[in-house]
Amino acid sequence: MNKAGKFNRRNFIKIAVSASGGLLLSFKLPQINLAAENVKDHKLNIFVEVVTDNTVKITAPLPELGQGVRTALPMILADEMDVSWESVKVIQAQANEKFGGMTVGGSFSVAGYYDAMRGAGALARELLISAAEKRLNVPRENLVTKENKVINKTNGKSFTYGELAEEAAKIPRPEKIPLKDSKDFNFIGKSVKRVDIDDIVTGKAGYGYDVEVPGMLYAMIERCPVHGGLVKKFDAGNALKISGVKQVFELKPLVVGGQKYGAIRGGIVIVADGFWSAQKGREALEIEWDEGENAKFGTDELRKTFQQLKDKPGQKVIYKKGNTEKAFKTEKKQITAEYELPILAHGCLEPMNFTADVKPDSCRMWGPTQAPRNIQNLVAEMLKIPAEKVEVNLTLAGGGFGRRLAYDYAMEAAAVSKEVGKPIKLVWTRPDSTHHDYFRPPSYHFMKAALNENDELIGWYHHIATASLLKNINVGDVQYPEVYDVTGAADFPYDVQNLLVEYTSVDVGVQMGSWRSVSHSFNVFAVNSFLDEIAQTAEIDPLEFQLKLLGKSRDVEIQLDLPGSRGKPGWNTGRLVNVLKLAAEKGGWGKPLPKGRGRGIACCFFKKTYVAQVAEVSVSTKGKLKIHRLITAIDCGRVVNPDGVLAQVEGAAMDGAATVTKWEITAKNGRVEQSTFKDFPLLTIDEAPPLEVYIVPSEEHPAGTGEPPYPAVAPAITNAIFAATGKRIRRLPFKSEE
Repeated sequence: MNKAGKFNRRNFIKIAVSASGGLLLSFKLPQINLAAENVKDHKLNIFVEVVTDNTVKITAPLPELGQGVRTALPMILADEMDVSWESVKVIQAQANEKFGGMTVGGSFSVAGYYDAMRGAGALARELLISAAEKRLNVPRENLVTKENKVINKTNGKSFTYGELAEEAAKIPRPEKIPLKDSKDFNFIGKSVKRVDIDDIVTGKAGYGYDVEVPGMLYAMIERCPVHGGLVKKFDAGNALKISGVKQVFELKPLVVGGQKYGAIRGGIVIVADGFWSAQKGREALEIEWDEGENAKFGTDELRKTFQQLKDKPGQKVIYKKGNTEKAFKTEKKQITAEYELPILAHGCLEPMNFTADVKPDSCRMWGPTQAPRNIQNLVAEMLKIPAEKVEVNLTLAGGGFGRRLAYDYAMEAAAVSKEVGKPIKLVWTRPDSTHHDYFRPPSYHFMKAALNENDELIGWYHHIATASLLKNINVGDVQYPEVYDVTGAADFPYDVQNLLVEYTSVDVGVQMGSWRSVSHSFNVFAVNSFLDEIAQTAEIDPLEFQLKLLGKSRDVEIQLDLPGSRGKPGWNTGRLVNVLKLAAEKGGWGKPLPKGRGRGIACCFFKKTYVAQVAEVSVSTKGKLKIHRLITAIDCGRVVNPDGVLAQVEGAAMDGAATVTKWEITAKNGRVEQSTFKDFPLLTIDEAPPLEVYIVPSEEHPAGTGEPPYPAVAPAITNAIFAATGKRIRRLPFKSEE
């Protein structure tokens, strides 16, 4: 599809659905309809409108979370359509089935919509050429397009797209639509400034917290501090005495569509004329809670539960190759290790919020989300109105990282608005967003390796114990619920004769959810850390050890039970080798370092993106970690906007460094102990490592960049800590004594 050529329109639509619709927490993109809807508006298809002044309006079909998708997707269409970037006006799509699933997650935005946006641009270009062909009465091969014009090559006569738009919109869709050759791209592969960056920098950009609606009231909810707890009784007397407080009432728990991501957790609602009145009213509430069984939950007790699984087989075998039992019985040199990773919050800079205005037969909503169509459908189900009567208007989002795949805060806003009968801005505070997050699951990893007399790795065992993501969010009847808990470990690219990966699901007393790179975020740490330990034991350079295990370039078959995927090619070891070598070269691997410094290397592949990272660190005598350099090499297929890729990699690197030294969610008596950035802190400027990013040129189909650069950061850093100090870090976060 990414090569020049012609394809049938019906096939295009089928292929576009396939490219956009892989499994993402069971949310599947429906068919994207490219048909024009309104001729008089000069719409050439659902993504493109050309107006008479030659302005080209391109609709961005996905939410903007800071990942630059409102720039990258229009770039693809504009390139295929042959328009000048200066003439483009980007329009944010609102929730509508015609744009597909519209879910942002799984790093599939550009990868999933690349073909659809190219096809939409090519279709628009062909319609404009057809209109010019009629006017000029010349053979089609005489016409070319350039910068919003159709030009007759013979005499130079031309028409602007604006002049042709109305006529083009009436032309029947062609059966075949030629795509550009990649050598003729004007924008794709070149850095383009984000269309919204000026407004973001100057404060003009609108986020959910900025929404103002006439007659709007504010609402806050006091939720049980223990996940799953319920209201036993409450007294609103003192709260109603607070100036500005209008109403206080109980919001009952509700699970919509069977999805916990669409759940209203319940609590006491305070409605007021402003944020601070609502806050003060909430503080004045007197509530007695039925805390339920989760009041017994604590992370110290959870750790003991995990440790009890040591030397026990997993509940389920995920991937088996050869005979590991025999390998571990016969080989004398064996290595064991345990790795522990904590619960993590998302830490979005913008707390959860949504605004809703519910009428008897309709609902208008505004706010930040990763899944507007799902909000539209679930709110419609809750209100018992048709989905087309629910209008979801997207704002910019101050971070997502998987948290805004949940719809709880939007559902709450709609439920409160219905109860009050007025527009409601439902706001969460920073502690709300921390205490009631959908957290990244904790995990324990029991690892074992066997080496033969030549120090060759011939046996590998990995037992993953974690909380089941799909079980926790209850996305429906999933045949293999562990699929999102074992990626990054079961998709094993290394050539080892005997391999066994097992899995155990452990119940956790707080709500779990999607987190940047999902299970890759912990499994890649365990795999890369253990590979480094094995290499050090065998007295082999860690880079040389990985390259040897990866071997010659080959496609690795998928071992996970994704529907219809097992046994199909999933990843290529040659591309992984290339990024390892590039990161090592740029990171000065093997070259002398100042005393007290060490280098570490790690890699991962995720959603057909290949990443390797080299960290250079030192640790003071009091255990204070300093990251001197962090080098990333990434092969994400064809790059649409290099500046966007760079931003994604840099953001992932910052998150990865923070997980090493700072981030951890703990709980006691069912209560999350962290509240704000004071005790769940971001990296500060002085702590941020110098970053270097190297993008591998590629003609492959675009792949994701939001999540893949994250998982290998932590093991690269901790492996470097070992190289610098001889101290092995098996539990995160690494805490200094300073």
